[in-house]
Amino acid sequence: MDKRKVFNICLAAVITIIFMLSAALVFNISYLRTGEAFRDFGLSVAYYFCELFGIESGISPTVVDYSGVLQVQTSPPESAEGFAGAVESYAARFFSIENFSAYWGKVGEVMFGFAQGLTIALPVAVLLIVIVMQVYKKGNTKHNADTRPLKAFKWLSAHTYQPFKRSYAGFKAFLSEYSWICKVWLAIWFCNLNFATIAVEFLAYYFYFVISFDFRGLWVQLCKLIIDLQVLFTHFPWWTVLAGIYVLFNRRRKRFALNRFRHYEARNCGFINELPIVSMACGSMGKKKTTLITDMILSQEVMFRQKAREIIQTNDMKFPYFPWLSFEDELRSCMEHGTVYNLASVKEWVNIKRQRFEKHGNVKLQLYGYDISRHGGQFDDALKVSNLFEVLEIYAQAYFIYIIESSLIISNYSIRTDNALIDGGNFPLWLMDFFPETRRNNSRHAHILDFDVLRLGKKVLENNPRAGCFEFGVVAITEIGKERGNNLELKEVKRSADKTN
Repeated sequence: MDKRKVFNICLAAVITIIFMLSAALVFNISYLRTGEAFRDFGLSVAYYFCELFGIESGISPTVVDYSGVLQVQTSPPESAEGFAGAVESYAARFFSIENFSAYWGKVGEVMFGFAQGLTIALPVAVLLIVIVMQVYKKGNTKHNADTRPLKAFKWLSAHTYQPFKRSYAGFKAFLSEYSWICKVWLAIWFCNLNFATIAVEFLAYYFYFVISFDFRGLWVQLCKLIIDLQVLFTHFPWWTVLAGIYVLFNRRRKRFALNRFRHYEARNCGFINELPIVSMACGSMGKKKTTLITDMILSQEVMFRQKAREIIQTNDMKFPYFPWLSFEDELRSCMEHGTVYNLASVKEWVNIKRQRFEKHGNVKLQLYGYDISRHGGQFDDALKVSNLFEVLEIYAQAYFIYIIESSLIISNYSIRTDNALIDGGNFPLWLMDFFPETRRNNSRHAHILDFDVLRLGKKVLENNPRAGCFEFGVVAITEIGKERGNNLELKEVKRSADKTN
């Protein structure tokens, strides 16, 4: 066991001991109150069953009484009417001239103290500004050397912030691995802050109320809730609210930024859709041409799969009663066994199913039990009539493009994609967001481009088995002008030579 893990275990043990000591020494009243709540719960449950089955027991539920453990300095009003009278009396005192005068008198005292502090801090601030201006008045000509403030900052960071950050990151990873520790801590503080009492008291009053329908007792429960919450209001570290506000602000800021990024990504996709099938980016060196085409290629691959999914959904609705899931399962099984490996083999696979159905008429084997005589085998969209197997062929090809777990990019340089396929056993979905919440570890890389795949004329490799095999995908080529050599290199080459294209 390494020292870091030993340190994390000891730190977790120390924190747990501190939490338990705080429970015993500071929040012991909460545990006494929880015991009282369980007593109320037991009596309420007994009262519930006795009244439900008509058993004479003489049980008197204690949930309608105030706590004998947790007391307050002032007694709460006995009813809602008493509370309304207290509110009226408070309003009369709040808007009185005496309260108004006392308030502005207190404001004057605070402002006087603030003015005294300002008179002391202002000269110090002016002196500090003058010193800083004098220090940075001369230009820094010490190249490749840190200034004194930077040296001081680096030393302070190396001895304070960085060790703390490493320890915090390691301890956070340790808690993520052993999540039960955090659950134990949450349970302790759930009881410390009296939330366990509130939950048990709610159940106790529920069992009492469903039998007695004591609406007047709701006021007592509201007062008891306020009394139980005084543990939270008294001992809660309110300074942690600042940390919570920062976390919420940071989360909202991140959401705003991500929405802005996604909006611009959608605009980029709209721009790409307006371009022709083949686009070229031309410019001098250093103008980020490769960055541009890489960005466009990544977006185009996402749109490629999205378009395939749209085709799937459109054809799915043409025959809504067809068991598409069984059709997809068989197609994926054929893909795994190598029976289906490209769009041509997909079409041949569907064609074989059509021939077998026309020959044998076996609905169970070829159509997975689809009742073609009841639900029909043709779809008329007022433009043309499509039979079932034509739709199956289009569906299977689109599904093949959508489901294939490899990059759809073919390029002469490396392009990485971080898309992830999630499959719960039904229709799979691709996570194609460029701004995910967590990092994905299943990256894919583009296929290496063989230029003979794209050449319709003379090939570089004679009898290249990959020639003409390109079916679908997104092709990215950088430095395409150098693919067959530069102009100066081929200047003296004759057109009949093997090097020419």
